[in-house]
Amino acid sequence: MIPFWNWKTTGDWRTTPYALYAKRYFPYERPGFGLDPTPPERRLPAGLTPFDAEFRSIHRRFTAATLPSALLRRSADAAGQVWGGRLFLALFFALGLAALSAESALALACAFGILVVYLVYALSPGAAPYYAEGYPAFALVTALGLRAAMSWLGTRAVPRIAAFLLPAFVLALLAPAGLQAVVTRARKQLDSNAYAQFRAQVDALGGRGAVVFVPCTAVRPASCEWVRNVPDLSREAVWVARDLGEHDAALIAVAGGRRQFRVGDDGRLRPILGLAPPL
Repeated sequence: MIPFWNWKTTGDWRTTPYALYAKRYFPYERPGFGLDPTPPERRLPAGLTPFDAEFRSIHRRFTAATLPSALLRRSADAAGQVWGGRLFLALFFALGLAALSAESALALACAFGILVVYLVYALSPGAAPYYAEGYPAFALVTALGLRAAMSWLGTRAVPRIAAFLLPAFVLALLAPAGLQAVVTRARKQLDSNAYAQFRAQVDALGGRGAVVFVPCTAVRPASCEWVRNVPDLSREAVWVARDLGEHDAALIAVAGGRRQFRVGDDGRLRPILGLAPPL
């Protein structure tokens, strides 16, 4: 399927869309060590200049000599994602290693394999979601360790209060993680509601043609994800683009007379007056 997808998207069955995108804008974004000095085929949009500078620096510093520290840092990032920063759970993870079945050992090996495979690529600090497929295996081993600790207490002549305190202690320490999950879910729901209101306004514009500029600001950071990157703009009545200030006029020049709107900090669409295409 991938060669067919490539052919229908880029015109060449050997070239993926991402490979073409990287060649045009970020030729250094590929597996390997160090920074590829090949210049991009196209000039970067103004909004991507900081991104380019940051990731050039990351690739420049990523060498074979930095692999041990990269593995350590990425493992710590993954552990922070799985355990929510509660590193005491590493003790139960260690206990769980002694309780692995053949199936859970395979799952854990695959999870570590993801970390190792990504060592051929320079990733930004905190890019732990790349390893998310392995998180269930790490969580499983941690749970096995907790069960082993509980079983050990059950076979020892210890006061009942001690057998009760261990799970109570663990649950108390994990309670903030549950609260954080509730807060995060509520924030996501607010973002989802804001996007739904935005889409309703865009849909209400109908087929008369419009360009909607979405500013990416600290007031509404989630709006950065509202931009629609469609394959064929000529077939889209409404374009949703990132607001780049003075550079917006360049898009208006090819918009075919579409009306212009900008999203305010309150999420409402407002007409833009006096924005003319460059001469």
